[in-house]
Amino acid sequence: MPPHSARGQQSSGDDTTAGATEPSVELVALNANGAKPNVASQQDAVEVAVPTTKKTQEPSKSELRDQAIKALFGLEVSYTKSWPGTLAVCIYLEEQFKDLLDDSFSVIWKIMGREKPQESFQVWYWCLALLKILRQVNECSLDSVYRGLLEQSGIQVKEINDLEKARTLQAIFAGICWMSLALEPKLLQDTTSSPSRFGLSCKSILARDESVTTVQLKQYSSRPTNKLFRGFHELLAHVSGEQTSHTPISGTIYESSINFDSLYTIGRLRVKWTDTMAAHLHWNQEDHTVSIFRFPSFCAATIQASQFIPTVAEVQGELLPSESYVDVPRPVKPHALHRELMLTYRLLFGQSVRSRKLVQDLLIQEKKADRVVDPLLERLCTLPLSRSWVAKSLSRRNHLDLPAALFPQSTISTSSVFMESDSYSAQHDFPVFGLRLLELQKYNLRQQPSRARDLWRDRRNPLQWYTFWAVIWVGGITIVLAVLQLAVGIAQLYFAPG
Repeated sequence: MPPHSARGQQSSGDDTTAGATEPSVELVALNANGAKPNVASQQDAVEVAVPTTKKTQEPSKSELRDQAIKALFGLEVSYTKSWPGTLAVCIYLEEQFKDLLDDSFSVIWKIMGREKPQESFQVWYWCLALLKILRQVNECSLDSVYRGLLEQSGIQVKEINDLEKARTLQAIFAGICWMSLALEPKLLQDTTSSPSRFGLSCKSILARDESVTTVQLKQYSSRPTNKLFRGFHELLAHVSGEQTSHTPISGTIYESSINFDSLYTIGRLRVKWTDTMAAHLHWNQEDHTVSIFRFPSFCAATIQASQFIPTVAEVQGELLPSESYVDVPRPVKPHALHRELMLTYRLLFGQSVRSRKLVQDLLIQEKKADRVVDPLLERLCTLPLSRSWVAKSLSRRNHLDLPAALFPQSTISTSSVFMESDSYSAQHDFPVFGLRLLELQKYNLRQQPSRARDLWRDRRNPLQWYTFWAVIWVGGITIVLAVLQLAVGIAQLYFAPG
């Protein structure tokens, strides 16, 4: 939906931002809307200007959010009522929008023909304008989107100086990052006043610090966006020390070896909630944290979308390429990527009772710290799967009841029901995140329990666990019985007559 202002509507909601009441003058040459009247109206016009009063009203915060969701996913207003986590994504993005309220980016509002907004939610206008251009351009690059914005606004290239152009390109880069949730852009990082030395910066996927990764704006602005973000992927992988596979990955991922209870208890790993998909499941060996993407509602909206922006899908595919099929071009399959990401929540948290309890405590801490928590994240990670209507009716606890289409095809039964498993194929079930999962599993299997309590909770190898404790119990009982038998024999000898 284009970001035009609605006129003549009444204010609704607490977050409605109403425009000021402005006096307008109807003249013979122009009418109140700034358009030329027809011939008949010119003949009937009065030579004396008649002042009239018209009230303009800006869309409210919720209306702008609805427009953005419709423009990005093609989803109607009713969707956010059924999936409230989408609003959590909007709230997070509006916090990120604040950088574009800086005077350094006044040029983007000049291009849009709008006054510089005072509220961060009004930056949705910029995102809506970008989405409109992204649908129109064939070979997308920052420069092509920039030219499209100028053509749409009717501004000549010569009216924008080099500094303003550099800032606009940075704002375009930030908008693409926000709409894909693939990277977290970092604006206002330039320490030079020379536009030719400006850069494109994003937060590193390293979990231990707030380091920034930067590429030269001049070098990458004319490149296709897929090559721009492919360069970021290679640079981020190098900086973070992440391994990349040059051969198709293979292996089996066992739920018992990689669920969060095992990673927390045996591997001593902690969760770091991340805002970007590129950092999902990134394991930082120095501070023993694993990053988890905290907005699964964004994935659910992408899967259920009636439309998608090819550029956004390309960005996500370049930053999260498939490690299972390295010898073929990277296809644009946004649904496959997001379904796989949804399955990782069930693998790490949802299939284990103790894991569900642990992550529930973490989410409670997030709420106490006044951080935005996606409601779908709670459901995915803290609810057991409803295996049958009988089990669901007999149990008083809530169960996970989500559409099977949100998960990979390999996990859906012939009756179109989502099914969990004790083991998964890294190649077929997790072609994107399989390598990261295998690395986590490899690390966890190398760890040894350090306390007696950990021995009881260590179920990475169920067969070994049952064998060990069977020997302990049977052997222990045998020893106790032998000791008792010996004690009875001694007592008999001691108390025997003579």
